[in-house]
Amino acid sequence: MFSASWPLDDYIVQAKWRKADEWCRWKEARVGYGWIANSLSDLYNMIYGEKINFAAHNRYDKMNSILQMADANQRRAWDIIKKTNVIEIWKSVGAEINLVGSLRMGLLMKHRDIDFHIYTDPFQLADSFKALARLAEDKHIKQITYCNFLQEKDTCVQWQAIYEDEGGERWQIDMVHIIKGSYYDGYFERMADGIKSVLTSDTRQAILQLKHDTPETEHIMGMEYYQAVIRDGVRTMDEFVQWRKAHPVEGIIEWIPQL
Repeated sequence: MFSASWPLDDYIVQAKWRKADEWCRWKEARVGYGWIANSLSDLYNMIYGEKINFAAHNRYDKMNSILQMADANQRRAWDIIKKTNVIEIWKSVGAEINLVGSLRMGLLMKHRDIDFHIYTDPFQLADSFKALARLAEDKHIKQITYCNFLQEKDTCVQWQAIYEDEGGERWQIDMVHIIKGSYYDGYFERMADGIKSVLTSDTRQAILQLKHDTPETEHIMGMEYYQAVIRDGVRTMDEFVQWRKAHPVEGIIEWIPQL
């Protein structure tokens, strides 16, 4: 029912805690956890002269769990990059391939996507198809979609590949092949590096917490989290909901924070 994470090296103190725990187990069925938490806090105060802050302890545990999940997903993303050989495949057609997005910034949470921006000079659409033909040979690539934005401001073609691992978990690999020297050439690399350069442990945790708490059914652009937290000081989901109402998204968000 209860385990303390504080150092209880003294045998007598440990015995007192065990006795209190047995008594609280009996009391729990009759009174409820809230009373037990207060009683244990009082007992700890009696022994050590300080109160247990159960709420803070629980918040720490939750945040630690979120950080562990983010780190695990980021390691998994790098493992997929290595297994698919995606970087080497694009280099084989003479391309420069750069990681962008949340993985580059260390902010990938539970939305399993990996983003690359790719450049060839000269730009040849056939190079894109050649690279994707090789990627499609991987048995774990289950789906590939293609969009042509060469006549738009983006001046790019966008590929999306769905990777499915042995456990059935799906990852999205977004590959944007951009014309060298066009408007967005290098822009999102600079954006990612700008955000990463101003991140603190506090803002990183706030962003990961908001991403974690966002329902799976709700699509929110990563840049919304970054602007809200880093630029405007948002820290809670309620604040973020209100922030989004005041800052509706129209198209691509262009924002690079300054040190």
